[in-house]
Amino acid sequence: MKLNNDQMVKLGELLKNGRSNKNLTLEQVKIKLDYLNLKISKSDVQRLENGERKVPNAILLKSLCEIYDLDVIKTFNDIGYLSIPSNVKKIKSKVATEKTTVPMYGTASAGPGYINLSDMIDEEFVIPAEDYAPGRFAVKVDGDSMMRIGAKSIFDGSVALVDPSLCEDPKGLNKKVCVFTYNEETFIKQLLIDNQNIIQLISFNPDVPAIVILQRENLICDGRVIKTYHEETWCK
Repeated sequence: MKLNNDQMVKLGELLKNGRSNKNLTLEQVKIKLDYLNLKISKSDVQRLENGERKVPNAILLKSLCEIYDLDVIKTFNDIGYLSIPSNVKKIKSKVATEKTTVPMYGTASAGPGYINLSDMIDEEFVIPAEDYAPGRFAVKVDGDSMMRIGAKSIFDGSVALVDPSLCEDPKGLNKKVCVFTYNEETFIKQLLIDNQNIIQLISFNPDVPAIVILQRENLICDGRVIKTYHEETWCK
């Protein structure tokens, strides 16, 4: 997505102020980016601050926000770079609306595999009553590989509402986003079956490689993702 001149200037000011508030030099920022495996030059960071990049890299922007302790979603929306998609529902905990709870299980990774869902976390997650159905449960999301610009995303730190009753034969889940357990690791991914009948677990982020399922008997669908919930205070 291209930014207009006003957006470029606003982004530059946000990043420059963020770096200044953390008392970081451009060299120090580059070192931190190198540590995150982002090979970005100091001049690239400076061009962003000077409002000279019309098409900023989303992964770089997110990393800079984290380094500067800026809210990622708020920053993206402030410059018009990302609209919160329709599948992300903000929760206002003090609003008097009908609500209920569902059990919260483990953590599913949007990146490398994470823990399984065998144990319930010692808490329940509050959802609008209209979202409830018997058997549905919540899962915390860890990682940003299911984020993409300009389309529906599953944000790092969000909570996914999962319905196990919608798990079908793998062919019926083709192109659906689900919570999968594979070889005792749990992921949130999109399932894709290609023309050669090869099953892969796909990330929305094109930079994250697919997981090829070599042992189908070890692939378990724990449930289809119904929607995700996100609070801005969860993101840095």
